[in-house]
Amino acid sequence: MQLAGAELPDPVDPSSTFTSAGTFFGLAAGAAWIMSKGGYQASGTIEKRAMRYVIGLIGVIIFYIGLGAIFPHGDGFIFYLLRYIRYVLVGW
Repeated sequence: MQLAGAELPDPVDPSSTFTSAGTFFGLAAGAAWIMSKGGYQASGTIEKRAMRYVIGLIGVIIFYIGLGAIFPHGDGFIFYLLRYIRYVLVGW
């Protein structure tokens, strides 16, 4: 059954596969790196914790939007590799 005017998603879209795989690898690599440095410490004043949050959010936005604007879009191995790298950095 299809909704009026709605297109069904492609279940084998390589773009979403590389996005999910890159994000997961980035999260795992980032968690391993943080644990090798002694773990995450969330101590400090509320201002200090808020500043860490804002700096981290700015970093993620720079990787997501900045690399999205720089890297070319399309189909093919190099495009998917660049997408994977972009989402590894976003996840990390």
